[in-house]
Amino acid sequence: MKLLSIYRGKIDDNRGTPIKVRSLSQEFSKMSEVDFTLCAWDDEGKLEFLNYFKLTNNHLEDIKKIYRFIKKNDIDIVMGHTMATYYYLLPLKFITKAKIVLEMQGYIEEESKFYGDIGVINYYWSKFIYGIFYFLCDYITTCSDTSTEIIKKYNKKAKTIWGGVDVSIFNPEIPAGNFFDKKEGEIIIGYTGNARIWQGLPFLIESFQELKKDYPEFKLVLLCSENKKVESPDVLYIDKVDHDKVASFSTACDILVIPRMQNEVNRISFPSKIIEYMASGRAIVASATSDTHKVITSGKDGMIFEPGDKEGFKKALISLRDKDVRDKLGVEAWNTVKNKYTWEYQARKFLEVFVSII
Repeated sequence: MKLLSIYRGKIDDNRGTPIKVRSLSQEFSKMSEVDFTLCAWDDEGKLEFLNYFKLTNNHLEDIKKIYRFIKKNDIDIVMGHTMATYYYLLPLKFITKAKIVLEMQGYIEEESKFYGDIGVINYYWSKFIYGIFYFLCDYITTCSDTSTEIIKKYNKKAKTIWGGVDVSIFNPEIPAGNFFDKKEGEIIIGYTGNARIWQGLPFLIESFQELKKDYPEFKLVLLCSENKKVESPDVLYIDKVDHDKVASFSTACDILVIPRMQNEVNRISFPSKIIEYMASGRAIVASATSDTHKVITSGKDGMIFEPGDKEGFKKALISLRDKDVRDKLGVEAWNTVKNKYTWEYQARKFLEVFVSII
C-alpha cells in the first residue's frame, strides 16, 4: 500500500497537531504493509528519517508537485492532516485515482465563530463548502465520538481514532524535573498547555484559591507563560518548555488537571493532554467536556467533574489528599494508556481504515 500524508505546516514543532503528525509518520514508516511518504513545510534535512518532500505554501505549485508525485509513484491513498489540507485534497479527488482520507483535529468554522473571527454569512458559507468536501472524501477520521457523529451527517464513512502518546517520552518512570521547590507535605496540582479562553484557567485559579483557604497543603503550578493575571504566592507560573520536558514536569506533580469549560469548541474537540497526563501515571481531574468519559473512567483511572462546577472540582481534589488514592488512580491510568493509546496502536487503527477503502 502506497500512502502519501500531507500536512500544511511544520511537523518539527511542539504543538499538539505537529506532534501527532510526526508520531504517526514515524509509525507508518515502520510498517511493512505501508510504503509511506510525507510532505510538509519543514526543511528536508530535518526529516531524514522519513521519505519526504517539502511543500512551498504556494497552493498551485504545491498541487502540481503533489499531483506529479502521485502519478509517478502510483499512490493508493492520500491522507490530509486537518482541514487546512482541504486546498490540496479537493482538487486531488478529481484529478487522481488515489483515495482521499481526511484526518480531522477540530472544526475551523466553529472555532472561528467562537472567537468572533468570522461573520454569519461566511460561517454558513464555510459549512456549506466544507460539507460538500466531507461528502466527497473516501474516509474521515476524527478525534472524538461527538465529532464523528457530526461528520456522519455528511459522510457515513467516518470513524473516531483517538489521540496517542509516545510512551518512551511519557511514562511513570520519567524522573521528576526540577521545576519548583516542593515543601514536605505539599500536594502539587499541575496544568500544562495554553491559556485560550476554552481552557478554563480563570475557573481553575478561582477554585484553587477557595480550596487553599481550608487546605493549605495544595499548591498550583501552571506550565503556561500566558495569562499571568492572578498574583498569588500559591500559584506558580512556569514558561513553556520543549515537549520532551513536559513529561518530567508531569511526573513532578501529584495531580494533573484539565478544567475546560463547556462551549462549542470543547463539545467537539478532545484535549490530547489527557492521554499524556494518564501516561505520566499521575492522578487526573478533568471536566466532562466532549468525550472525556470515553477515555477516563471516573474513580478508576481518573476523576471527572461537571464543567464549571467549583464544588465538584474541589471535592475531587480533596479526595486526592490521600496518597494511596492518587497512586491507585495513576497506576490504572498508565495501564489504560499502554493498552489503548500508544501511537503504534492508533497507527494500526488508521491502517484498518486504509485497507477498508482500497
